[in-house]
Amino acid sequence: MTDSFVRKLEEELAGLDAAGRTRHLRAITPLPGAKAVDEFGREVWNLSGNDYLSLAFDPELKQSFYQQYATPADYPALSSASSRLLTGNPPEAEALEAVLSEAYGGRPAMVFNSG
Repeated sequence: MTDSFVRKLEEELAGLDAAGRTRHLRAITPLPGAKAVDEFGREVWNLSGNDYLSLAFDPELKQSFYQQYATPADYPALSSASSRLLTGNPPEAEALEAVLSEAYGGRPAMVFNSG
């Protein structure tokens, strides 16, 4: 790519950002019952997630699943959600992206879920 092309893209992106037309991943903390805590500490409903039955927070299912892990620090999340742009960015996704970034010499990494 030529420098002028890259510069034009950067200018267009800066204009979109200044106009509030770019989207950013938001940190969230999932809660039982299709709820979450957003980056401002507010409890919100997650109406676009996949855990509408709250199975990810069922104590018996969690106990059964987590028996294979040595400590609670090793526990992965049990539920997926829809697009992180809609429902927020879970800490597990950020941690995985940090590991991938390090593995690829510090280059930015982004994981796209599907399913």
